[in-house]
Amino acid sequence: MLLVKANSGSIIFEKGIHGKYFYIIKTGEVGLHIDEKNDKILSSGDCFGDIAILHDSKRSGTTVANEDTLLWCLERKKFKAIIYFINEKNKETIKTLFESNLLLSKINLI
Repeated sequence: MLLVKANSGSIIFEKGIHGKYFYIIKTGEVGLHIDEKNDKILSSGDCFGDIAILHDSKRSGTTVANEDTLLWCLERKKFKAIIYFINEKNKETIKTLFESNLLLSKINLI
């Protein structure tokens, strides 16, 4: 992950471009502007940018640093690898749960 500073008023990404990074706010505040009805304020600990990366689609909104902000940035390939790893671990956990339960063990999993 890279730690990047976004100065107050700077655009982090614009609506309609392809996503390259997933972001986690370390400090500061970011405005997410999808349309007039769906504006959000994000702050420390919040994350954004995942939808475009997961679906290989364009950004659904524009993000702007409302104040000087530090962002952890994770590149798409690494983000998807982490999500894949988490999904595999969850699948193993669920499979173990089903196998250890007499009733659930009758269900045929993958």
